[in-house]
Amino acid sequence: MLALIAEYLGILGFSSTISLFLASITVMFFIALVSFIINIFANRFLLKSIGYIVKKTHSTWGKSFIKHNVFKRLSHVAPAIVVGALAPMLNIPGWPFSQNLVQILEKLALLYIIFVVVSSLNALLDSINEVYIRKPVAKTRPIKSYLQVVKILLAAVALITAIIILTGESPAIFLTGLGAMTAILALTFKDTILSFVASIQLSAYDIVRIGDWIEVPKYGANGDVVDMSLNTIKVQNFDKTIVTIPTYAMMAEGVKNWRGMQHAGGRRIKRAINIDMQSIKFCDDKLLARLREINYLHDYIEAKTEEITLYNESHKAKPDNLANGRRMTNIGLFRAYIHRYLMENPKVHSSNFTFLIRQLDPTATGLPLQIYVFANDTNWANYEAIQADIFDHILAVMSEFDLRVFQNVSDHSVVEAVEYLPQTLAKR
Repeated sequence: MLALIAEYLGILGFSSTISLFLASITVMFFIALVSFIINIFANRFLLKSIGYIVKKTHSTWGKSFIKHNVFKRLSHVAPAIVVGALAPMLNIPGWPFSQNLVQILEKLALLYIIFVVVSSLNALLDSINEVYIRKPVAKTRPIKSYLQVVKILLAAVALITAIIILTGESPAIFLTGLGAMTAILALTFKDTILSFVASIQLSAYDIVRIGDWIEVPKYGANGDVVDMSLNTIKVQNFDKTIVTIPTYAMMAEGVKNWRGMQHAGGRRIKRAINIDMQSIKFCDDKLLARLREINYLHDYIEAKTEEITLYNESHKAKPDNLANGRRMTNIGLFRAYIHRYLMENPKVHSSNFTFLIRQLDPTATGLPLQIYVFANDTNWANYEAIQADIFDHILAVMSEFDLRVFQNVSDHSVVEAVEYLPQTLAKR
């Protein structure tokens, strides 16, 4: 075609060089026009037809493909194919310039096709991930990291292919040189390789899922996992900040996962009240009479009184000395009261979970009385409300047992004591 146009221009009186140049411009314009028409056809007709079919069939996959522009990106292959197919029209035997021009256009068309195909495949992988994450299995077996590995491999293959097309060298020669660069590549992509291995381990051992509440103190993470990719895991803290953790660090540093607590249906309450040891004493008759009026303690005190009486009589314990025999203490009855109170609390697990009311080692801040039970609501806000209600009641009821909470002296307490001291001395 180029030769015919050049010949026609020669007849019109143009020199051979100008004729070839104008003919080349004309053919290139023709190729560009055909490519433009094909591109319009693919975008306006084919894409609209595909969109109409997807809309009518309500296909989930089709909607995802359209959302990620899979078809739209792939449509750009058509004009590139036209350019590659029509490029030989520029060739004139014996004219090196035209031959070089054909080769350049063919290589550019191939490179563009490679770019479009890789871009379309990346969009396809994004669509696959979008559809997959809607399935329940996606929470336990996310595939995003594996799809990212596929994207990296596609990019590597595309890059190698592009270099081979541009240089015209044999693939074997290039791959041989690539083998020598393996060590450098391994060092460059060390984090990616470690993250890929870690992703497999996290998935295989079911260590972390999307939606899990995890803690990684080193990275300041304490919240829900919102995204898992090849290189990073995103955690949304409870203050709505986002923490990004390297995937391989999850295996290297360790992670605390609260999923077990959420699935078990019980969240631990582990808190101690420090009791002033100077307020601990044996119960006298007056105190026992008052505590018998407490519903949770009446039967317990009656049974304990009978048990202690029989013991003291069998051991001939003299009641005139507090050290003789057995006696009930206010802290012992307080422990019994807390135990019964929590057993009757509908928001506390009383079976199948650890249930302890115990004393810890005495310290300079008093005798710690620890509550170790499990709330039956794992929701954070509800759990805190249950815990607060329990300790509100325990702290308020302590005075009924003549017990005091240990509390360090504050400046205000010292000021009150100094102001009260003259009045006390004056009374004496």
